[in-house]
Amino acid sequence: MTIHRTALFVGAFLAAAGTVMLVGLGDATASGAIGQAVRLWPVALIALGVALLLRRSQAALVGIVAAATLTGIVAGGAAVAAPRIGSFCSADEAAATETRRGTFDGPSTVDLAIDCGDVVVTTIDGVEWRLDTRTLRTGGPTVTEQSDRLVVRSANGWHGGPLLDPDDWRLALPTGVLVDLAVEVNAGVGRLDLAGARLGALTVDVSAGEAALDLGSASVDRLDLAVHAGSATVLLPDRGTLTGNLEVSAGSLTICVPDGLGVRIHGDVEFGDATFNGLIRADEAWESPTFSTARHRAELTISARAGSVVVDPAGGCQ
Repeated sequence: MTIHRTALFVGAFLAAAGTVMLVGLGDATASGAIGQAVRLWPVALIALGVALLLRRSQAALVGIVAAATLTGIVAGGAAVAAPRIGSFCSADEAAATETRRGTFDGPSTVDLAIDCGDVVVTTIDGVEWRLDTRTLRTGGPTVTEQSDRLVVRSANGWHGGPLLDPDDWRLALPTGVLVDLAVEVNAGVGRLDLAGARLGALTVDVSAGEAALDLGSASVDRLDLAVHAGSATVLLPDRGTLTGNLEVSAGSLTICVPDGLGVRIHGDVEFGDATFNGLIRADEAWESPTFSTARHRAELTISARAGSVVVDPAGGCQ
């Protein structure tokens, strides 16, 4: 008898996820425990890695079932915990706002790491940046500012688990200087509307959260995006030449391609699915029909582990 490994993985994944959701949604006490257990999502990634290493051995089926079960537990737990995280990680309207301003003298780096809360990054003309922060924590985030560097971090690290005191940050980046931007979102929401920005490198890491990146009129040389047990939507820039590496583990990634941009996508999907609407198969890649003649191009490498990737979803990008 031949065993279909993909069907085996999907079956074990759905069974585990469904069981966790049934128990968690029906029991408030269990829901709280499951919400804390979601913090162990790296174990699911380890199991997926072990399954890949064992895929040609006699223990392959055991590895597949173990990886699928652990991934299903994390995914089901995330579904149960999502409403709790959303309520805990919404900033209080009554929280005090602190505003900081500064200027960059030249090419600069900006590093944001938020644990539980919302971060919004927009742009303003010139060389001045502005940061508005609201928090329920005493002392608020840690902010380090220099003439070529800005670092903003939540008071407590994500390693301590989901936090009950949310942050709410609003950062306006200057369009008059070149910036390397890194954003880390843990159990929160990140919204990057980077119209007119000049970015050398953009790095975004999302864990148990969600992110929306609008790069439509930005200039971006390099994009690195990692999504773990979360979701992300990316509108690619409509100008310049972009290279990128996009990874998703136990989550979802939506890529939106503006008119006039030629796109080529390399990569692989393990225990997941990918839909490349509007692209054609060319050798070992997927690309726009006009990629070879396009003035503006994006060349991306995608890796999906128990996740989904969709290019230009039906109905458009939301």
